[in-house]
Amino acid sequence: MKKKMKRPTFLKWPGGKTALLSKLITMIPKEFNRYFEPFLGGGALFFSIQPNSNVLSDFNPELIQCYKQVADSPVKIIKRLKKMKYTKKDYYQIRSVIPSDSIQKAARFIYLNHCCWNGLYRINKSGEFNVPYGKYKRPHKFFNEENILTASKLLQTAEILSCDFEISLNKCKKEDFVYLDPPYTVKHHNNGFLLYNERIFSWDDQIRLADKVHNLVDNGIKVMVSNANAQEIKDLYKGYNIITVKRSSIISGKNEGRGKITELIITTY
Repeated sequence: MKKKMKRPTFLKWPGGKTALLSKLITMIPKEFNRYFEPFLGGGALFFSIQPNSNVLSDFNPELIQCYKQVADSPVKIIKRLKKMKYTKKDYYQIRSVIPSDSIQKAARFIYLNHCCWNGLYRINKSGEFNVPYGKYKRPHKFFNEENILTASKLLQTAEILSCDFEISLNKCKKEDFVYLDPPYTVKHHNNGFLLYNERIFSWDDQIRLADKVHNLVDNGIKVMVSNANAQEIKDLYKGYNIITVKRSSIISGKNEGRGKITELIITTY
């Protein structure tokens, strides 16, 4: 499979793997059948390697609906985005109203993703998006028309699902390849972002994920996992290939949580 480096990603995503792509691409299997990514997020790896047969999923229904609409109606979404303005007033007005139209919902998702603080996706107890305005100093362009059109073509090759990771991974067959990039949680949290992730993906979920990986391997499926650099994560994946990599992080709300952080890349092959 030819590894293409043009990346038509059109969403920002906390913990996204753009900074680690050059390393991740060297570690994927040379040959595989279908590609599975059940924690899709911004889809950096998918949009980079552009595999031919894919099952893409995420537990976030708004994210998945956005991807589905980009696959089906990219031109209509672009027309809607062109009508939006990047100002503080417009941001809070757009954030406050959830449209009923699916095209408008997708455009709103892309707009808020690029104009909010650091691309964070967070909802309150009422299910309302509540991330503040980004306050970017430079003039901000919140969408790239070419990226959306190219991404649309790639997404049309995929089965796109909103579900728990186990549901999508139950579709895997021998010689498929799975890339897992779950929200990072560990037993002992050391910054606000890990605490936030704990509400999305608990330590019990980490254990459930590792158990699923073991099951996939037993069935001849190749798996690569990105995860937090913590001993308890290493223990979950003992016996597999584990390397430590470094990348930048600016997501933490505290200065001590920013800067260079280390992560694990785990492969079962």
